[in-house]
Amino acid sequence: MKHYWSATLNDLKMNSKDAYDDLRVLSGKPKYGCVFDIMKDAKYKYKPAVRDAIRSYEDQFSDDS
Repeated sequence: MKHYWSATLNDLKMNSKDAYDDLRVLSGKPKYGCVFDIMKDAKYKYKPAVRDAIRSYEDQFSDDS
């Protein structure tokens, strides 16, 4: 497990994974529409949250602080 990982990131990851596995794959992998939008929304909440967590963690140990 990464040092910057949190319960919030875990929840976002599970939401993203569920949206992909349960919705998109079972719906025939649509490339547009409501199911596609739900999957992309979950992904675009998860990915920036991970990037922000990494940056916050690295900023704690920077020499500039």
